[in-house]
Amino acid sequence: MRLFHLSHTDLDGYGCQYVSSKFIENGRYFNSNYGNEINARLKQITSEIEALGDKDEQILFLITDLNLTTQDCRYLDDKIRALNTSGFSIELKLLDHHISGEEQAREFDWYTLDNNRCGTKLTYDYFGELDETTTRLVNAINAIDLWKENEPLFEFGKTLMRLISEAKELNKLIFPSESVAYKLYALEKAKEFLDREDAHIALDDAIHFLKKDFLRNGAANDTLDNLSCRFVTALLATKKDEFTVEYAGYTGFLTVSIGNVSVIANGFLSANEEYDFFIDVSPKGNIGLRSSNKADVSEIAKTLFGGGGHKNASGGRANNIKEFFTYAEYKKAIETIMKAGEA
Repeated sequence: MRLFHLSHTDLDGYGCQYVSSKFIENGRYFNSNYGNEINARLKQITSEIEALGDKDEQILFLITDLNLTTQDCRYLDDKIRALNTSGFSIELKLLDHHISGEEQAREFDWYTLDNNRCGTKLTYDYFGELDETTTRLVNAINAIDLWKENEPLFEFGKTLMRLISEAKELNKLIFPSESVAYKLYALEKAKEFLDREDAHIALDDAIHFLKKDFLRNGAANDTLDNLSCRFVTALLATKKDEFTVEYAGYTGFLTVSIGNVSVIANGFLSANEEYDFFIDVSPKGNIGLRSSNKADVSEIAKTLFGGGGHKNASGGRANNIKEFFTYAEYKKAIETIMKAGEA
């Protein structure tokens, strides 16, 4: 069976994906906040399914910890019916605990709503229980997500929430698979603390080291900044075909909300000498530009983005950035500005 799993972007959302990964190995994981991003992810997933060459393999399209609008439900219901009519074998299942989905749950038989259990516990009960330690991890997530302060694992769940919220070195838009893998690794390692005395404190003390262990990737120990820089730089190097931009005879590399842009950009430019500048754009249109004495990014910032700064470190603003949910949309917007600047 092949799994396509869309879930929320918090502890409960990733907890659902942690559970499903234990039952189905062949999984593709997607995450969404509320609003228009959900519809964008639904279209992305159905497009990926549609592009599959093998229609004989059974597919589970699982949605967890997200309350879909009636409009999104109708789109998805029609789309999955059409795909199944064309020869696919897709089971659609939504597991949610937000009371705002009550109307949708009455209309669609694949929409399961139970506001007495968090999404992770609903997912765990849907697939079936595993070992005692995993059950306790699920119960900890349930306690914090439903804010059951009297539950014995509430404090451990609170620490899990920080563990996931602080695992932000890998941006989910440009590193979707790696970002999920990072969170699932963190939850797997967190289980090792459940039998310790004052488990929540022991886990809290270890969060920094859990992050470093993942980002080290077998390499020698270093500061978290340096480990993150090397890890992200190596990932970025695999995306050159997709992330390269050209402007005024210079070759640039475009990222979206990469985080710690000075460290990452300089690390990337040092390791990839074919690039003249590095540009990062935020969802609000804020621009960060870096170079290593190859391009005057203060001039690029001034000409294209109404900004300025230093020759090797500048910033500005892209006014054509809207609410985008794919890298391709950001790249198209920036390349439009660059082409206009060359005209």
